[in-house]
Amino acid sequence: MSLFRLAIRQLFSIECLTARRVVARSRWRGAVLIAIMISFLILVADLLINVFEAYFRVNILQGYAIYVLSFISETAGAIFLLSICVMILRRYVFSPKKLVTESRDGIMLLIFFLLAFSGCNHFDLTLALASANCNCTYW
Repeated sequence: MSLFRLAIRQLFSIECLTARRVVARSRWRGAVLIAIMISFLILVADLLINVFEAYFRVNILQGYAIYVLSFISETAGAIFLLSICVMILRRYVFSPKKLVTESRDGIMLLIFFLLAFSGCNHFDLTLALASANCNCTYW
């Protein structure tokens, strides 16, 4: 249990959120890493709010707050997708000569990309069906 607590505490530490070591070496990589980290945390918070609302049948967000949250989560999803694409391109297309590339790094980046892409598509499709006044439910 203490290892879990340590992992959560380190996840939200200032050094992790600002990627100090990475920014010291390369500002570009640091900016991409910070974008990935913050957009991922926003998407997780949005997911937790939606799961809480669906599980307990409670409307936490009402009125325009739903639209604000959906805009923030869509923006975070787009930033996450673009950042993952930049990381894939930097590692495999425009890689520096000294960069050691392993296939498992690419597999993990591809899995992150597919998860974010499918999540954004599912949310967009749900919004499109809801705006068309369909009687649809979550799948």
